[in-house]
This record gives sequence, C-alpha cells and structure tokens, in this order.
Amino acid sequence: MNIVYLIGNGFDLSLGMETRYTDFYKHYCKLDPSEQDSDVIKLKKSINKGKEDWKDLELQFGQYTKMINDTTSLQSVVFNLTDHLRAYLKSQQDILSADELNQDVFIDHLVHPEIHSNAIDGDAMSGNYPSNQHIREISIISFNYTDTIEKIIGQSGKMTGRDGIGRAWSISSDIYHIHGTLDNTILLGVNDVSQIANESFATNQDCLDLIVKPEANANSIRNNVDVKSKQLINESDLIVLFGLSIGETDKIWWQEIGNRLLRKESQVVIFSYQDDCIGGNKGLLIGSRARKIRKRFLVLAGLEGKEEEWRDRIFVEINRDMFSGIIQQ
Repeated sequence: MNIVYLIGNGFDLSLGMETRYTDFYKHYCKLDPSEQDSDVIKLKKSINKGKEDWKDLELQFGQYTKMINDTTSLQSVVFNLTDHLRAYLKSQQDILSADELNQDVFIDHLVHPEIHSNAIDGDAMSGNYPSNQHIREISIISFNYTDTIEKIIGQSGKMTGRDGIGRAWSISSDIYHIHGTLDNTILLGVNDVSQIANESFATNQDCLDLIVKPEANANSIRNNVDVKSKQLINESDLIVLFGLSIGETDKIWWQEIGNRLLRKESQVVIFSYQDDCIGGNKGLLIGSRARKIRKRFLVLAGLEGKEEEWRDRIFVEINRDMFSGIIQQ
C-alpha cells in the first residue's frame, strides 16, 4: 500500500515556527527602504493586498507584474523578495533543533492517518484500502522550503519497522521539496500564464522561468523532483494533504491528484485547521467547513460532480490531532 503525504506550511506552524505569510510580510516591510529600488517599494505596497496565505501572496505577485516594464526589473524584484524570504525562514528554521522533535510520534502518525481522522471517516478510509496492504510504503512531498521533516526522520535512507499489531511499514527519507529548499533555489510564483497580469511576460520564456513554478522546475531547476512527485501521486493508494491552503498557484498538483482519483485507484484525506470551529458549539461548523474545502478541492482538481458525490473518496478532517505531540515535552 502506497501512502503519499503532501505537507505544507501548517506543519511548521504546528511546531511553533513563525512562518505565516503575515510573519514574513511584517519583517519584509521593516527593511530599510533606502536600500531598495522603486520596483521593490511598489511590490511591498502591492502584496499587502494579499496577506492571508502564501497562495495570496503568489496570486498578488502575478497581478503586480503589470507594474513592471522589463525582464531586468522583474528579475531584480524576484531576487529581492526570495533572498529576504530565504534569510527570514532560515532564522525560523534554526530555532528548531532535532533534539526537540519526537521521531516515534511522527512515524506513528505517518503510518496510521486513519486513526487521526474522525471515527466515521477513519472506518470508511480503511474500508477502501487495497487488500494487499502487507506493508505501508510512505513517501513525503513537501511544499515547504525548510528542513523540518529531515530534522525529524534524519537522512539515513529508508526507515523500516512494524507497528503495534505487526504491520510492516517503510518510510523514504528522500523528501521531495517541489518548491526548493533554503540551501538552494526557492520557487515563489504562480501556477501558469493565466495568473500573470503582464501579457508581455506571459509570452516571454525568460520571465516564465522566473515566476511560473512548473516552468522553473522544468527549465531551470531540472532536478526531477517534480517528475518523481507526480509519479508518487500516480502510484498512490492514499494521498494525505496536511497544512496546505489548496490554492490556485499550485493547481498543477491538485489536478495530478484529481487525475488519480478519476481512475478510482486512490483516495484523499485533507487535514485542515480552522480556528473558527474551536470553542463551545463552534464545532457544529465543522460540517460546513469540510463541505467548503471539499468543493474547493474539486474545482481546482478539475473533478466533476457534486461535493457530496465525492465524500467516499475525499475525506476532510477539521482540527484533528494529526502530527500533534511531535515537540518533546
């Protein structure tokens, strides 16, 4: 049985790291404006319009391109933004040490995602598992630039073991960072040309390599991480999404998952944190939030049909304890 995890910024946030877009934006705006050119100053004002999630920043950056006149200016702005982002995230990454992280807890959650779903979904999910699940082969695709997951599991090759009932598991220590890492090039941008407001950039391959993430992976990065990630998705029996905002600027990945679901050979579980569902009777909002998330995923994944028609293949888990307890007490 192949289980593939797609892990986003919510994972780092759950470990106490200040890696929200709002955290970085405050830092970015405090930088001395006298050291920055006019395009960077205009960028700061523009991206203030999209300051909830990283997907909002990326979409707003695509709109901001209409205020840039040439490739040189675009390159300057991209490098300024990503260089400062790298420095900021490195400062956050360095706060967390491997000694603080509980590897056993992390492995237990990876091996048993159904246990951390609600009771009804967990049973339904397990009922869809393939009959030949003698071993759970687990792989991780990270949307983060940080090395948090590597700190937890190490880099010693494939990890193997057995759970409490003797079921074998295997976890690959190769983490596929589809947006790059802080030690190398990091990708920040849009999904495709439709999200670029400057029409001249949309037909300029040099510009596309700078701000369209799939183009950068294909033409500049060329480390095969995107190809391997697609292969993992297309061979999966269960796809687990955690800490992801599921935005338009990563639509290529939701479509890959959608294509897998259409073949009815896999299922998806989306773990999401919704703070407006916490406290008192606010738990009654969970059904509404789950429907909204599932519907959004269907649209971005290119799946047809009504939201309720996919409830036996797309499970949405709100405010569950997935990946809790990893910080050592």
